[in-house]
Amino acid sequence: MNTDQIYVLEYSASQGGFHIQTMRAATTRNMKMFLDNRMNDYQIIGCANSHEEASKLCDVVDCRADRSQPFSNAERETMQVRSAEFRDWLHQRSSLHTPTSTGVRA
Repeated sequence: MNTDQIYVLEYSASQGGFHIQTMRAATTRNMKMFLDNRMNDYQIIGCANSHEEASKLCDVVDCRADRSQPFSNAERETMQVRSAEFRDWLHQRSSLHTPTSTGVRA
C-alpha cells in the first residue's frame, strides 16, 4: 500500500476545522505524538484516492451554515446521511477500477 497516494480527511475539534493530508503524513504525525506522549486532536473522518476526492468529502460532510461555529445536532445528522452517500459513491467508483478475480474489470 502506497500511503503517499491515499489521502485522509481529518477533523480537529479544538480548531473546529478539517484538514487533508496523505496517509503517510498523518500516520507519521500520529506516531511522533504517540512517542512524545502527547494527545492528538485530529480525528480521521475518511480516506480517499486523491486530494480532490478528499476535498469533495469535506464539502459533503461540512454542512455547517457557519463554518466558524461547532456542528449543531441537526447538522451532525445531515453529515451522517451525506457521508454515507459519499461512501456509497466512492465504493461504486472504486469498484469500476478494481480487477475482479477473473482479471476482468467490473
